[in-house]
Order: sequence, then structure tokens, then C-alpha cells
Amino acid sequence: MHTSPSNDQRHGEGKISGAPIAFRAVEKRYGAVTALADFTLAVDAGEFVTFLGPSGSGKTTALNVLAGFIEPSGGDVEIGGVSISRLPTEKRDVGMVFQSYSLFPHMNVRDNVAFPLRMRGIPKPERSALADAALAMVRLEGYGDRQPHALSGGQRQRVAFARAVVFEPKVLLMDEPLGALDLKLREAMQDEIRLVQRRIGCTVIYVTHDQGEALAMSDRIVVMSQGRIEQIGTPTEIYDHPRNAFVAQFVGETNLLPAAMQAGALRLADLAMPFIPPTGLGEGWKGRAALRPEHIRRAAAGTPGAVTCEIRDVAFHGSSVRYLAQAAGLGALTITEARGQGSQPLGAGESAEFMLNLERAAMLD
Repeated sequence: MHTSPSNDQRHGEGKISGAPIAFRAVEKRYGAVTALADFTLAVDAGEFVTFLGPSGSGKTTALNVLAGFIEPSGGDVEIGGVSISRLPTEKRDVGMVFQSYSLFPHMNVRDNVAFPLRMRGIPKPERSALADAALAMVRLEGYGDRQPHALSGGQRQRVAFARAVVFEPKVLLMDEPLGALDLKLREAMQDEIRLVQRRIGCTVIYVTHDQGEALAMSDRIVVMSQGRIEQIGTPTEIYDHPRNAFVAQFVGETNLLPAAMQAGALRLADLAMPFIPPTGLGEGWKGRAALRPEHIRRAAAGTPGAVTCEIRDVAFHGSSVRYLAQAAGLGALTITEARGQGSQPLGAGESAEFMLNLERAAMLD
């Protein structure tokens, strides 16, 4: 027998208990092509985890294996400690939100949201009340009698989200759900999704190729490339401590500078830097220093260790200015300078001294 929470619980006085998820050496092959290789991941109950990567990285394949849309070639998937690999999609009890809203045009908003409850045999008065509570949760009170075509894109996405959580899934899967929205709507929906997820406590697997979206929303990020996991970590770990050049370049913007240890000093390209190298970079080490554009700061003329840069191009970004520069002895650099710090923005063709904050650089083998 189905027991539903009260409307007060739906508004945050009680939480849906999320379920842990485990991928165990999951593989998916299409003939000679490997779409997913040795995919192993443990997700905690109530965690918001994003699969991030370019097209063809395997992120949607991993999501579809979890949803039951794709049968893996090997390995196992668990929800709540129970293997689901042989369960059909409808038995996995997961909510799903996609980029296409997939709302039924012949149903009003309330009936669209209540549809999963109807499929579960919930009586009409109860499912209508639960649908209205879910709509209130996404700030669409009073919209239940409207038709989907009368809503904006952002409102339709909210309806799709409400429908995905109305039946209290322990796991919510989201595949590029905001890709069709403009920037302002996307940012507003990011906040909305995160607030609702924190309120109800379900476990979320979110797929995107947008690194800004992943950094803003996730508890942890799984960076993927060519069917493999490149790095797993919190947004701060992924951004500040990329494991390799792919992660450094895909997540945010970075300058990759050839680096080597010679005679106890770090050399970047042709320049010896006044920098105490981190432990582990022994004599003869060679690699690259990944330095974010915001970790390059303007310096007074004649500052020891400063690098002369000629500004080639300037892009205005509101709170910051982005320079494309040519650095003496280093080559091309991208520099981001926050506005309002006392210095006037530079123009194309000007030269200035800059300090490289190498303490913030990731040293990559």
C-alpha cells in the first residue's frame, strides 16, 4: 500500500531519503568501439554528482546504463546496495529529466505532473494534491490548469522537474536539462534545481558538457573523456588541482606552460623563475605548469621575477577584463584581471609587467 507524505512534508519538514549508487567496472562496447571502459564510481545517498565531458566522452552512456535504457557489456550497477542490472527501467524507481521537456500536450500542467502517480495507481484526489504541492515547490502555484503550450521554456522545464520528483524517487537522473534555455534562465534553473534537491534529499546524477554548470551545482564532478574517468573530485579540487592536462583545459581556462627543474630552480620555457618548487619535483623533472588566467597579476615596473607582456587583444567581461598577451620568454598567455582594483584596463598594443602566481599552478607530468 502506498503511503504519501503530507503537504507539510513536501514543503521541507520531511525529506525524501536518497539512495547510494554504485557502478562496478561497467563497460559498454559497440563492436570494436568502447563507449564506456571500467567505469567504477560510488555515489553517496543524497549527493549531487555531475558527469562532465565533451561529446563522445561516455557521460550519457553511463547515465543510460543507470536508467536501464542501455544494457552494459560488463560490470554491475547498484541502487541502495541492490543490483539493478537486470531490472527494466520502470522497475528502477528513478526520476528522469531531459533536455526535451516531453510534456503531454493534451494534458494540463497538473495532470502532466501527476502522471507518474497515476501510473502507480494513486487515487485522483491524492495525486492532484501532490501535483499541486510539487508545483508549489518549483514556484508554479496556480499553474495547474494551464496547458503546456501556454508556458515559457523555463516554466515547462520546471514542470518537467516537478513531474520527475512528485513520486518521491530516491534517485533523480538529469541529462542536459538546461541546454535549450538562454543564459539567464539556465542560471535561475540551476539555483532552483539545487534548492529543491537539498530540500527533498534525493541522489542526483546530472549530465552536462558545460563546465560552469558543473562547478556551480555539484557536490562532486566526474570528468570523462573517451569513455573513461579522468578525475573525480569536488568542484574546488577539480578546478584547483587538475590531475592532467585534459582536465586543466576542459574545466575552466588555463595556461599550459612547458616546465622543468634545472639546477634546483623551476624553468618555464626559457625563463628561470623565483619560485620554491613543491615537494616531489626533483632535479630533471619535466612537465607543464597549468596556471589559471586569474593567477597572473599586474606588477609594478621593475618587480623582481615579473614578466613583460605585450597585450594583443582585450575582451570586456563586466566584472573582469580578459587579455590575450605575448609574454617575453614564455609565449602566448591568457590573463584575467578583475576590475575595480585601482589599475586602469590595458589596451591592445600596450605592455605591462605581470607576476605569475606559481604557488597556485598545478604541476603536471
